[in-house]
Amino acid sequence: MRAIIFSHMAEYADYASKTTYKLNGKMIRVELWNSHSKNVEIEDRKFLTKRKALHEFERMIGKATLGGSKILNAFPKKETWETKRSK
Repeated sequence: MRAIIFSHMAEYADYASKTTYKLNGKMIRVELWNSHSKNVEIEDRKFLTKRKALHEFERMIGKATLGGSKILNAFPKKETWETKRSK
């Protein structure tokens, strides 16, 4: 499984968000957390092949990086496919 965690903070608005992208075979899971709602929103995407899933995963990472999100952890060791509800 591959995973990468992005963070975004706005100093003057007292807002923070954390996005986790996970790739596991043919599936991609996107976990969104923000400081206003304080709950985790989960979106799963399934693809026909592992190659298409990998290309989409890489595209999502590039889009987040160009969008201004900072990489919080590029190689998280303790991240699992299951969502931790206590983020």
